[in-house]
Amino acid sequence: MHSNTILEKVKEFVVRLVKDSAFATQLQTSSIDQVQNFLQDAGYTFTQEEFETATIQLLDLKSKMSFMNSRRKN
Repeated sequence: MHSNTILEKVKEFVVRLVKDSAFATQLQTSSIDQVQNFLQDAGYTFTQEEFETATIQLLDLKSKMSFMNSRRKN
């Protein structure tokens, strides 16, 4: 999977996890196998390493945007 695609899928997953309480509950109350199948069916097919790398990139982008926005206000 291309790194930008992974980044977008991880971003989509994290946003859904935060905003969709039914989704989060389903993940928390299912077995590991059920969660893996559900995530794969939903198109979230990244590895743990890809997830961690993309999460770091997203946090870095968010930090840079916050910094840029705070500089504009000053």
